[in-house]
Amino acid sequence: MARYSTILLDRPRPGVQRVTLNRPEKRNALSNAMRSELVEALESGDRDPELRVSILRAGSKLQGLATHQRSVQAFLENIAASMKQAFDEPKGG
Repeated sequence: MARYSTILLDRPRPGVQRVTLNRPEKRNALSNAMRSELVEALESGDRDPELRVSILRAGSKLQGLATHQRSVQAFLENIAASMKQAFDEPKGG
């Protein structure tokens, strides 16, 4: 697994990837670096045929996701739009 500076990535059981936001000093605010690492981790999981689910969570008692809900929502909407586009594109072959 790749090493990350703003997230923690582990596989607590077969088929499960857990992505933990790890910027407690910033209340887990999404930075450009964190966004890039999240995309990399999620795309890496998407390429793994053994992976069934990815869990995204905040790592500290300061649940920064609630504070930065709009940013998280926009980020997830972008991921959803990218996934929809990927599934809607005709496959060559």
